[in-house]
Amino acid sequence: MKNKIQSICVVFIIFFSLQAFAQDNLLSDSSIIAYSENENASFISSLHSVINANRGISYFSVLPVFNPVERILPLKSGEGLDGNLFEGNLDMCFSVFKGKRSTNYFWQTTNLSFRYKPSIRLAFDFSDNYLLPTNQKIGGQIEKVLWENYTNRNVFTRRKLENDKNDLLKWEGSKIPLNIISVTICGMHYSNGLVLQNIFSDSTKMRNNYQSGYFSTNYIQTMFMFSRLTDKLLSAGVGYQFDVQSIPAQLNRYGEHRILLQLQSVSKPRTAWFNLIPSLRSLKITDSKSNRQFVFKRLWQHRARLESEYIIGNLSNFNRSSDYRFAIHLYYEILPLRSKSVGFMIHAYYGRDYLNIRYDDVVYAVMGGVTLSLDKFIMPRFNANKYLVK
Repeated sequence: MKNKIQSICVVFIIFFSLQAFAQDNLLSDSSIIAYSENENASFISSLHSVINANRGISYFSVLPVFNPVERILPLKSGEGLDGNLFEGNLDMCFSVFKGKRSTNYFWQTTNLSFRYKPSIRLAFDFSDNYLLPTNQKIGGQIEKVLWENYTNRNVFTRRKLENDKNDLLKWEGSKIPLNIISVTICGMHYSNGLVLQNIFSDSTKMRNNYQSGYFSTNYIQTMFMFSRLTDKLLSAGVGYQFDVQSIPAQLNRYGEHRILLQLQSVSKPRTAWFNLIPSLRSLKITDSKSNRQFVFKRLWQHRARLESEYIIGNLSNFNRSSDYRFAIHLYYEILPLRSKSVGFMIHAYYGRDYLNIRYDDVVYAVMGGVTLSLDKFIMPRFNANKYLVK
């Protein structure tokens, strides 16, 4: 009981720290530029910004609910028997090479990254085994624009993009919808970080060991994405994932081939209907140069996202009433535009549990929490001056 109370205290400290961080980002008055640091003013940086928007969502959720669809054996203490205290999923890309305006067009539209994607889940059980085996995904990825309609250039173009002042102003003032076809190729090692030992807690019913069972795979994933940018961003992608299995117990159970689908809509910045308190409807900004004060409407950005997968191929060793090949994530995120990295989300899921060794547990889940972003998406060609009140 003592450990449980300590864990609750730690979670609330983390949660309120994130809230304080969010407020600090929301209220900091460092520039007249209320919602943008002008990082995506150029056409090339706008392309990279759209690619960033299609990356995975990182979040921290308190008290996520996981309920079984089909569970061959009941959970035991230390496996989430009494629920879960929190879940954290991060998807972080650190650029090794990112094309700039001064380089050749082929390299301008290329991004090479180191990718790290950990996940943690803390079981809310009367046991000493609180932290479940974690997801550890690590590898690299290449993101490449194959074609865009603004310059009508494709992957084979090697001419330099004109980057003088007139072209920059033309892009910022353009009303032409931007269509982009891009591809993301990543290779990842995925394991739960444990030493090879017992896979099953019950080998007769082929039920995995959720506390100390070893899980490991390597996969290559390719995703083709079409994005359309107007005053909002719409994206649709289809991909394929191939897993190289090194553990016989996972063969024809976990799934070696997957078809992937991703749909996303990001709204233009706008006022929120829930701003019922007048003082929260506006934002005061002080110009650091002239010391004059300006008032802007407080703006929010909304994102709806669907991620799904369908396992194809042999699943003859998956001992359930159905193969449960289909899985789907649904996200809704609202992002205060003044915040540099923090938003709020709700997340629903159906399918095999996405926490490594628990893939043989079919669940549906609902949770809410805080989103975190290293590369916040700011709508290209967005003009904050249109939302100046006085």
